[in-house]
Amino acid sequence: MVAVLLDTRATLIDEIIDLHDRFISSLFSKAKRKHADRFQESGKAIIRAPPVCGSRGRTRRLEGPKPGRLSLPADFGEIGHS
Repeated sequence: MVAVLLDTRATLIDEIIDLHDRFISSLFSKAKRKHADRFQESGKAIIRAPPVCGSRGRTRRLEGPKPGRLSLPADFGEIGHS
């Protein structure tokens, strides 16, 4: 009788652990899918952004800093070292 109870207990614990793993995996998959969907939508929003008019009426897109160029604040040279 004790052997049957110990075996049943071990089986139940294994099933609980498997159920927990499936539940956590399901939550992780849903969160990963939601993140991917949001990331894709934000990329589409950037692509759909309207062009910006230049000073001569030509359209251009906003650009970030050029690669390899470092932009420092105007007062950077005035910082004293003590």
